[in-house]
Amino acid sequence: MDAQTQKDIFNRFSQADNSTARQYGGSGLGLAISSQLVHLMGGQLAVESQLNKGSSFEFSLTFPLAETEVFPSQKLSTQPHAPLDLYILVVEDNKANQVLVGRQLKTLGCRYKLADNGEEALEILNSEAGIQLVLMDNMMPIMDGERATKIIREWANMDTASPTQKAAAQLPIIMFTANKVDAPQFKKDYPFMTDWVVKPLKISELRKVLEKYRIYKA
Repeated sequence: MDAQTQKDIFNRFSQADNSTARQYGGSGLGLAISSQLVHLMGGQLAVESQLNKGSSFEFSLTFPLAETEVFPSQKLSTQPHAPLDLYILVVEDNKANQVLVGRQLKTLGCRYKLADNGEEALEILNSEAGIQLVLMDNMMPIMDGERATKIIREWANMDTASPTQKAAAQLPIIMFTANKVDAPQFKKDYPFMTDWVVKPLKISELRKVLEKYRIYKA
């Protein structure tokens, strides 16, 4: 990043590349939120960068030692859950979210495959049978989730669609969203989506929506 970009990068909705054709997505809020959190804890987030070479971010915090050990007042439930045993396509461009969702799905007893954007999702669904459900981020570069889902649903009415495409057109497609949505508004704005889950994902909410649609078998 150049010197001016380094001055602006911690501002809200600021990105190093603000062009409409940028390769990567994002809203420009991540560094602003991170900087505010560090500041609230008494630190400062700093950046060092060389144009076209790379950037590094660092901060330091000082915390007092706890006087006593702290334990939860109640034990977490150890009630076992049966594995969900689903094969899921996860369409998500954010690498951190990919790791988080992947760990949650493994905990729930699911297998999964990753796609970085809607275009990759179409390629996978066009060629691979056996996927039983799709978790689709809505805001992605190259092709967003709404556009990809619309194309998948259109396969159902295409005379030239393959059996794999026909099966994919009937899959439950669950939208990832960071926005609070009520049911009537969701059905109006995203008629091709089956349901939604809100980020950041809680494993209990993820389990609930997967159990709701696990009856489908590809």
